[in-house]
Amino acid sequence: MELRSNQTMTALYCRLSQEDELAGESNSIHNQKQILQEYAERNGFQNPQFFVDDTVILGLN
Repeated sequence: MELRSNQTMTALYCRLSQEDELAGESNSIHNQKQILQEYAERNGFQNPQFFVDDTVILGLN
């Protein structure tokens, strides 16, 4: 995505935890996106873009 100098973007970050891992996109990610989208809209954040970390790394504490 290319932004012009007068444009802003709101980065919305979602993360999948090991406990939430499901086949395909998890309900957790779906719910996080919905909550973040609603928050951005209510608070006037412009041009929301999602960044999703759906990689589960096993064995980390």
